Amino acid sequence: MNIFATWTFVKELKVLAKPKHKRLYGNVLSDLGAFLEEANSTDHILKLGDVVANLNYDDHNRPIKLRVNNSTTKSGKPGGYRLILFALDAQDALILVSIYPKTGPFGKSKPSESDWEQILEDYLQSHADGSFYEVKIIDHVLQILLDDDGEADI
Repeated sequence: MNIFATWTFVKELKVLAKPKHKRLYGNVLSDLGAFLEEANSTDHILKLGDVVANLNYDDHNRPIKLRVNNSTTKSGKPGGYRLILFALDAQDALILVSIYPKTGPFGKSKPSESDWEQILEDYLQSHADGSFYEVKIIDHVLQILLDDDGEADI
């Protein structure tokens, strides 16, 4: 399974992974890495998550909302992260488009309609440009790889 990320996802992840937020989100990279490593196919991801009904999609390009455990706060999935991604069945690929915690200073209970519109717009723009960042899981830790142009092509 290939994994890519949009710029929005990269920005959101950088904020959560900052050392000053270590007390609340210190294991975000390993939590995501372990989760994605365990869910090793788009079929498995589709079974674990919920299709986001208010975003336009087709049967081979589905927006999925997943719950990911936050091992730093030991709050489990209910108090963990929400990961929004698109599962591209034909390419057995995932496009990570947004991540947010349920608790803490960046906590959201539910994205607003404008948040969903922005998520979809970012995904569609990145897809049109082919400007995705390649994501690898190395030693159970999520890492975003940049090429010479700062982008990875899907």
